[in-house]
Amino acid sequence: MAHRVSTTPVELLIDASVVGALDQEMRSAAPRRAAGFLLGHSSGVVLSARALCPARSGDGDGGGPFSSALTSADYRRALRKARGLGLRVVASYSTHPGGDPHVSLREIAGFRRSPLVSLVVTARPNDTAPRLDAYGPPTGGAITVAVGRGGDRDPA
Repeated sequence: MAHRVSTTPVELLIDASVVGALDQEMRSAAPRRAAGFLLGHSSGVVLSARALCPARSGDGDGGGPFSSALTSADYRRALRKARGLGLRVVASYSTHPGGDPHVSLREIAGFRRSPLVSLVVTARPNDTAPRLDAYGPPTGGAITVAVGRGGDRDPA
């Protein structure tokens, strides 16, 4: 009997510098949410985020397949940036600057529609590192998030 190999992402490795940039973007956009894309490498089941590409579309209803705040134009810009860096678009992200890590039913529905892993970045009190929760396609279920240095277990 042949074993089926899953290509559903099971782990998102985020460079510590990217976590710092996400935290800074979240705090500067607060009380509004920020959103964008993570750029990096993929082995199929392990994703490695090495850079970010913030969305320019603001807080409006983008109507795209990634997040209510992301548009197709944002995605195309992220693709161009990723190609220029020799990377791929590996995930989308949105921030919860109010400190509530719970996701809405609308967000869960978006995670299920998205072809990308969705990262939720939540503020924590006292300037501590943000909480990071990731949800993977096709079910929108939770996946593991790990923070490390640039080359730590990079799937590239």
